[in-house]
Amino acid sequence: MKKAIAIIVLGLLLSGKAYAACSVASGDISGTSAGSPHTTAYTCENNNTFILDVNEYASGSAKRIGVSTATNVIINIAGNLLATGSGQVIDSGDSGTAALTIQSTLVDGELIFGLIQGDANGIFIKAGDNWTVDNYGTIYGKAAKAIKIQGGDDNKITNQSGAFIKTDGANGILISGTDSDDGENTIIENYGTISADRSTVKAGNLSSGTTITNYSGGIIKATKTNLSHAAVQIDGDNTTITNKGTISGAGTTHSIEVKNGVTGTKIYVDGAPTFTGEVDLNNAAANTTMYLGCSMTQDTTIEIHNHGGALNVENNLCGNDTYTLSTESLDDTQSDSDDGYLIIDEGLEVVSNNASYRSENISTKLKGLFNAANYIDGVEPEDKFFRLFYSSVKRENMYKGSMKGVVGQLSPINWGNITSNVFLGYSKHNGDFDNGEFLGGDNYALGLKNVFY
Repeated sequence: MKKAIAIIVLGLLLSGKAYAACSVASGDISGTSAGSPHTTAYTCENNNTFILDVNEYASGSAKRIGVSTATNVIINIAGNLLATGSGQVIDSGDSGTAALTIQSTLVDGELIFGLIQGDANGIFIKAGDNWTVDNYGTIYGKAAKAIKIQGGDDNKITNQSGAFIKTDGANGILISGTDSDDGENTIIENYGTISADRSTVKAGNLSSGTTITNYSGGIIKATKTNLSHAAVQIDGDNTTITNKGTISGAGTTHSIEVKNGVTGTKIYVDGAPTFTGEVDLNNAAANTTMYLGCSMTQDTTIEIHNHGGALNVENNLCGNDTYTLSTESLDDTQSDSDDGYLIIDEGLEVVSNNASYRSENISTKLKGLFNAANYIDGVEPEDKFFRLFYSSVKRENMYKGSMKGVVGQLSPINWGNITSNVFLGYSKHNGDFDNGEFLGGDNYALGLKNVFY
């Protein structure tokens, strides 16, 4: 009887899931394929490093990597890490901390993207703090969130140029918390593409201090056309959004929505931003500030709903850039005139004339050089000389410039009824246009002056 019991216990041990510390070096997982993946699931210990090489596959229905309570964990994914069931692909556990990189690798001239893909969440940071997620590949949560932060603080997500964070449902990135633990101070920096059908990047009502920066070339988009949601949904206090790229809502979807009662929202507009779909402030306009940056490079129009004249606008535009904010009704379902267009005029009329003014500026300065080489009395030829000269020019509201240089002349050469002087000159000129454009350079002149008798 004792022997039979021992056999049953052994059988249970062998049939359970295989968990191991996540200390996996490059090459430890090899020879895999989509049809024959590596199936071990891992629970990390302190200071573990996990590496999945390019074109390798690690897959299973449960979570693939649990960081648990481990700290200083490093995870590098160049291959394909997949969870095909209800488990997250990577789970922080209660307090685990990790530096996660999804890589892109050039193989035989082809760029291969690392992939984290889950039928549920891709990455779940429950209560882990100080995570860094640096994505050069693809993070894909098919039915749930690509990245979900629920209570973790001081985490940073960087989506690099050409990389994707996506889901077929709501929330490419969701930051939230619990009644006792807000998700605080998350930083999101996007150079690539973040997409979802709605609320693509959401700072939930149990989050605070979230910073979202969408850089030039970056895209944050919501793809569902018939919902009153937003590409960037702000339900948490003290959220900062900077848009230098594209924030896009399809159909009736907003570009940005700030929930009723939310305070401390800051929206920075700079560079060459695009807002497709309105910015809907609900009743939070008085607690929202829009900052207009000094580096605008294009005219920009932003449709704003429910600003009610209470939106705070901080004007940091430079040069000839100006803005207007109208007050009108843009919502067919409401009769109040509390919407409007924020229109930024980048002042391109100065730039369009700069070509002619550049020519004028240079021409004036070349004349200064030749005048310095001219005869003292304007009639008789001169003996050899060496001169320093300086001149300045200014056109009001357009540019100002200066020139300094030196010119030297050789002794006269008599050719019968012609007397000639050979001269050599150098000048350095600078020009500053009021729109910030700079013109500068060096001029050299070698010439022959003649006087006829």
